[in-house]
Amino acid sequence: MDRVSPMPPAPEAVERQLPADDAAPRRGRFLLIEPCGRDFWLNVQHVVAQLLVAQLDDRRPVVHWPLDQAAGAGAPGNAFEHFFEAVSPLSLAMLVDATEAGSVYPPAWRTRRPGAAPAAVRLPPPGPLGRSETLVVSDRYLGVGDILPSISGSSPYFGWTEDRIHESILASQLRPVPAIVQKVEAFARQRLAGRPWVAVHVPGRQGSAPAQARAGLLAQSLSFVDRIVELNPRIGVLLLSADSEAIAGFGKHHGARLVCPAAERPGALDGARPPGWADRAGAEAQLIDALLAARCHYLVGDQAGGLSQMASRLRSWPRGQVFLLGMPPDAEGALPPPSPRDSDAPPGAATQACCRLCGGALDAAPGPGLGQRRGAALYRCAACHSLQAGPPQEPGHAGPGLAAAIDTGRAARTLAHAGVVPALLQALPFRQDRLALDIGSGLFTRLMRDAGYNFHCLDSQAAAEFAAGFRRDGPSPAFDLVTLREGHGLGADPARLWQQVFACDPDLVIGELGARADTWNDPWNDPWNDTQHGTRPEHEEPGAPAPDFLYSRAALDSLAQRAGRQAYHFGNWFIFSRRRLGDTVLGRLQAWHDGLPAHAQRASVPPSPHSRTQAAADLQTVTAFERLRASGLSIAIDGVFFCFTSGIARVWKSLLQHWSVSDLAPSLVVIDRGRTAPRLPGLRYVDAPPYDYARMVQDRALMQQICNRERAGLFVSTYFTQPLTTPSALMVHDMIPEVMGFDLTNLQWVGKRLAIASAQAFLCVSHSTEADLLRFHPQARSLRRRVVHNGCSFEPADAVDVASFRQRHGITRPYFMVSGSRTDYKNVELFFRAFARLGDERSRLAIVCTNANAALEPEMAALTGDAAVHMLVLSDHELQCAYSGALALVYPSRYEGFGLPVVEAMACACPAITCRNSSLGEVGGEAALYVGEDSIDEMHQALRDVQVPGTRSALVALGLAQAATFSWTKMAREAGLALATWAVDLPGPV
Repeated sequence: MDRVSPMPPAPEAVERQLPADDAAPRRGRFLLIEPCGRDFWLNVQHVVAQLLVAQLDDRRPVVHWPLDQAAGAGAPGNAFEHFFEAVSPLSLAMLVDATEAGSVYPPAWRTRRPGAAPAAVRLPPPGPLGRSETLVVSDRYLGVGDILPSISGSSPYFGWTEDRIHESILASQLRPVPAIVQKVEAFARQRLAGRPWVAVHVPGRQGSAPAQARAGLLAQSLSFVDRIVELNPRIGVLLLSADSEAIAGFGKHHGARLVCPAAERPGALDGARPPGWADRAGAEAQLIDALLAARCHYLVGDQAGGLSQMASRLRSWPRGQVFLLGMPPDAEGALPPPSPRDSDAPPGAATQACCRLCGGALDAAPGPGLGQRRGAALYRCAACHSLQAGPPQEPGHAGPGLAAAIDTGRAARTLAHAGVVPALLQALPFRQDRLALDIGSGLFTRLMRDAGYNFHCLDSQAAAEFAAGFRRDGPSPAFDLVTLREGHGLGADPARLWQQVFACDPDLVIGELGARADTWNDPWNDPWNDTQHGTRPEHEEPGAPAPDFLYSRAALDSLAQRAGRQAYHFGNWFIFSRRRLGDTVLGRLQAWHDGLPAHAQRASVPPSPHSRTQAAADLQTVTAFERLRASGLSIAIDGVFFCFTSGIARVWKSLLQHWSVSDLAPSLVVIDRGRTAPRLPGLRYVDAPPYDYARMVQDRALMQQICNRERAGLFVSTYFTQPLTTPSALMVHDMIPEVMGFDLTNLQWVGKRLAIASAQAFLCVSHSTEADLLRFHPQARSLRRRVVHNGCSFEPADAVDVASFRQRHGITRPYFMVSGSRTDYKNVELFFRAFARLGDERSRLAIVCTNANAALEPEMAALTGDAAVHMLVLSDHELQCAYSGALALVYPSRYEGFGLPVVEAMACACPAITCRNSSLGEVGGEAALYVGEDSIDEMHQALRDVQVPGTRSALVALGLAQAATFSWTKMAREAGLALATWAVDLPGPV
């Protein structure tokens, strides 16, 4: 294809028309994005792909979307600005003369030929990237998937999936205009408040799919939604379809729980394209539907449907909560074939037609095995090799609920598991403060909480009375670990069980089976011999139900693989892990298993001195949460700081994650500024515009309106915002500006001073910060305060991961870590001056500077000698690897409000060298090496001491113990207790 001749250049016009504040590197390089199709969502995908091109090729994007596509691509107006906020201050008119270095565009861009052949709307080689022309016009047939191979390792998008790129660009650049957001908010407030929702998109008859395919998709959608409703009895169904058959089908199945926006739009039914399908009104309706879907807990849609695709990309959905039908059977996230509904089978018909786990065909299991000894008909799955029983073999057989109630062996086995699981968790290792969910009895949850672990309970068979306050109604992606055991629903409905498990998206799954299908003919592994719990206790009544499903090792391996996990087996125990377990960990696990009693059910549970204290703390917290709920008041949390990415945002994200799975969740309302807050199931959200320091007064009025509407008894800001009259609590992270003498007339610090002056209560992250608050604001002495130390979720990285990290960044020498920016109070110069005294030893050492600039400052570089210096910006995972492989973290700060890097380093078995000032002595305890903040001699000696093996080992052991005292679980509990109490007790406006 020949290159199109450039338009006549006019540099002066370009300079005259470009915005005056445009001094970015992209000045004078443009990408004109002009969707020209008739499908709204295809055009949105086109815009996303081209915005990616603009970022990769360093061009300024200009989006021009013809107002009425039915009138042809040349129609006047820009519909893009009707749907989305502008991505650039430039307009099409500004580009007319922007051709100093020529332009290139597809041939059809000038002709606007309807139905042009694909070649006419493609850019000539080499495509859109790396071109020399000033102006490039978008390639209509170029999608994100086509661009992925061209993304270099230096790009922030390197290694991202197509869906993740879509999610990122949709969230950051394609923001719906306020008018559309307001319509979505109004509909959600009027129709969707007060319950969870599953969004269902069923395309109508306007598509090209044959009637049989549409009917099959509708039947599939009904089956999937039926399954979700079974798991979530309170859930509502939001049907996004204009198809009358779909509306009738879902209305018959789900009646009053059904809401259908399309049915409320005049002339939109009977599967026909609604009036204006190709114009703004029809497209706006689709955008509103997709935004409503993104607010739901589940999405069931059509893989080929544009609305389904975009709704699945408008947010980061947890694993197991999006089902785009039409996927291949093994596609990630696909549900197993749903079990037949009772209404679908004639009375008395057998329902054991396929495997309850994978849907495979069943064959009668051969041989005189365990099933025959109890008169059960056994079937083996031809696909996964699991065994399952036929209908109940005994007349009057007790159902699951009654069986659980009379099965005292179940409690005995639970006690046994609680006696051995803590040692397993220590072998992994799994930190006690991380969130864990047991799909089983409340008794196990209570025992694990008494042992210091942060367990919650999802009990599918009986009341979780022992776990009062920690019983969950459904799965949540906040959990890091899921545990499950034989006798607690592992076989009753395995497909549903594993959907619940993987809906939590846990890092670890730990389970124990009474027996496996692989050993079903071995009398020593006969789960029918004495009930599902192994040897029957003497006091247990006969007639308890036998298990009716036995997993094979192949079935477990397949489950793990489909969920992206590694499977490990230790006898009848199995572990699914997101990350590969190293040889050291596997050795510890094998030693744990080898040390189990011959019959683990006989293991005893020693009393824990921690149990009474933990139970008392739990009772106090649960009582406060219940008192708040009974008051009808809420706590409004302004997520203003999520507009940033610093450590404070991480603190609040961790707190919200823990609160979202607690009984505090129903009382929380998160004010989401510009859709930047993490969206967590279980929490309610209210959208608000980003904060503007120049509009403090107007913002206070807006916050008060929200507090009034949500009946907030307490307003909590993640930064320095405030309402007018509702009592407010402020979390104080530090007093750095005041202590270090910053310019306090800066609007940011003025806002802080006003927020402190108007607050009625304070959460302080350290005793040091509390003391500084009282020093600079003595009026706070008479107000309510609570010290809640920050948590830490870091842990030592596996040796394989550390080696991979070092290789990836070319780190070949032993290294010291320096954390933090080069601001004066961080005092990093002390380290470099002391490091210079190491002389020739520097040639065998390296320095890793994190959160660093591209290059070391010249005055610092002059002190490093022949040491290797690595300037790195690291993810949390890489930061844990860096700490785990370092000689020490050197953190000689002159002032900190908390000092999180010190705790993070100690948690990763990395010694910390710091100064005993502000909060650092409080955080480091006796586990850190302390130096004077101006003493080069002491720092030099510390750099030598930490390399002595005996000294270092002692510091590592002390550091691990010290870091374990700081957990997000503890912070969330203490902060939640304080906020719930203050929300009820503080006097609010009448």
